[in-house]
Amino acid sequence: MQTPVTKKAVIYEFFERSAQPRTLLYRPQEGWPQGLAEFAAEFGEQLRKPLTKDLSDLDGSYRIFQPAWTISAMRSQRVLISRLKISTSGGFTRFTEAQQFTDPDAPSISVDEVTDGAVLYLSGNIVLFGISRQTQSCMFYTAWSTFPVPGNGTPVNRLRGSMMGIVGAGPHNSSPFVAYRSKEPFDQIETGIVRPGHKLLAPDILEWLGIEV
Repeated sequence: MQTPVTKKAVIYEFFERSAQPRTLLYRPQEGWPQGLAEFAAEFGEQLRKPLTKDLSDLDGSYRIFQPAWTISAMRSQRVLISRLKISTSGGFTRFTEAQQFTDPDAPSISVDEVTDGAVLYLSGNIVLFGISRQTQSCMFYTAWSTFPVPGNGTPVNRLRGSMMGIVGAGPHNSSPFVAYRSKEPFDQIETGIVRPGHKLLAPDILEWLGIEV
């Protein structure tokens, strides 16, 4: 005997599969492609998997160290320090990264950019994918080394891997990065470009980033 289709099932299927409905419960942002909801419905299982791991052990503020990118010829001589905040709410982990500085070797170059995005877990990697608030650019941070490994209830102290910023026509090269948990809150972490000898640049940071000493 075939199970009768209830009104609830029909309504659920309509809202799950259709990109058209606009109600107080389902109100997609104006300008989003209509096919986005259909894509999410069709490939929902694949999209869900990177979001299922509990990443709340990452929650907190960090300093990110990476080769300073503003002057290409000096990438092996200077380090950019930016700030990172990771937070989990309702099972979803997100991040905000801020780069706010004036280049000491080129005062005409001033950067004030904030990136927001999602934190994913893929094949043992922590992946941060975000979009800039100010420009048409995005950031990828892929950390394949974390200490300790998230999921044990112990706050993660270090993330290490590579990052890529995508802005302009390219080419877009990746760079190493390392992030350490900070005792200071996010908005009190000082950002800027520094050189070897700075109190925050430990030998292991310089070695990982390939900075000349």
